[in-house]
Amino acid sequence: MDGSVNYNNPVFIADSERTFLWPHHSDSDITLSIGTGFKRESGDIREDKEAVQQGYISTLAEFVAHVAKQSLNSERIWEEFLASRRSDEATLTQRYFRLNVEFPRKKLPKLDSVKDMRSMADAAALYCLENSDWITSISNKLISSLFYLVIDEVRADPVTSNKEKQQCKGFHSASFNMVYIC
Repeated sequence: MDGSVNYNNPVFIADSERTFLWPHHSDSDITLSIGTGFKRESGDIREDKEAVQQGYISTLAEFVAHVAKQSLNSERIWEEFLASRRSDEATLTQRYFRLNVEFPRKKLPKLDSVKDMRSMADAAALYCLENSDWITSISNKLISSLFYLVIDEVRADPVTSNKEKQQCKGFHSASFNMVYIC
C-alpha cells in the first residue's frame, strides 16, 4: 500500500482498515512495514508546536515546508505508530517490524534519478544480506500467522478426570484458499 504524499508511511491507514475488517481482534498478529529508503536526520528534532512557539519557524512558507517534510518522514511515522500501541517492549519486537534501507549519503536520491539506481540497489542488497536472519524470522512469522487451530471439542483429561488439564480436539486451517497447481 502506498500512501503518496499525505501518508508516506500508511501504517495508520492499514491498521484502521484492519480494525474495520476485524473489529473483534484488538491487534494484528503481525505488522510489517516496508520502506523505500531513508536518510537519518541529524541534530535536534523539535516538535512542530514547540518550534512554532519558540520562533524556530518564522514564516508561513517555512512552516508549510516543515510540515511537508515531517509528513514525508516515514521513520517518524513508524515511531509514532509504535508509540500508539498499548503493548510492552517484548510484544512490540515480536509483532511489529519495519524494513527500511538507510542511505548513508548527504542527500537522498531524487525520485527520478536513474544514475543512482545501481547504488540504491546495492544498498538494498547489503541491507538484506546484513539482516538476513532477521528477515528470515519475519518471513517465518508471516507464514505461521496464516495458519490457526479450529477447536471442535474441549474436555477434561480422560485419564485423571482433572478439570485443570484439558484435551482439545480440532484441526489446522488457513486464512486463505488453498490452490493446487498440477
